[in-house]
Amino acid sequence: MKYATTLLSLFLSLITLATPLLAVSKILEGNLPIIAGSLFILGALLINIYALLRGDRIANIFALCVSIFSLILLCYPIWNTYLAGFIA
Repeated sequence: MKYATTLLSLFLSLITLATPLLAVSKILEGNLPIIAGSLFILGALLINIYALLRGDRIANIFALCVSIFSLILLCYPIWNTYLAGFIA
């Protein structure tokens, strides 16, 4: 059962890649889906860190990087708005 957390971590990282596509789609408008998606990804990041401490280091570092990339991709509309307002 040592690698059960690693498998859960990798599975959650796979799901987090679909979260930005669902939250930023044309069907869902507003910031609420982005906030809900970011909370889910932050939860997956916590499980990734826990699995990193318990299990296989290389697989969990990869899962952690995928989750961080998903979080950056999800928050793109928010920080793009602030950067555009700051620059212009």
